[in-house]
Amino acid sequence: MRYNRTMELFRKYVDVDVLFRTDGSVIPLAVCWKEGRPASYPIDKILKGPSRMASQAGGCGECYEVMIHGQPRRLYLEKVPSPYEQKTRWFIESRKP
Repeated sequence: MRYNRTMELFRKYVDVDVLFRTDGSVIPLAVCWKEGRPASYPIDKILKGPSRMASQAGGCGECYEVMIHGQPRRLYLEKVPSPYEQKTRWFIESRKP
């Protein structure tokens, strides 16, 4: 997957439908946008993942390279430190803030 290195990328936090398997693996199934008209986009294929790598949008997390409507995208599972519990949230790299 190639990205233009000069293009600034932002984190777009999204809801994700996920399958949790009995072996502990996490399989993202669909990405849900809430802005404007709510929509759910099924993940056609997981190309690679999960891998731990730095995001061009800043920070790091588990990265899944996925196909959504024939377009390659990077989907991240970010672990947020909390004093009482471990929180996680998903984001996708976006060209718009």
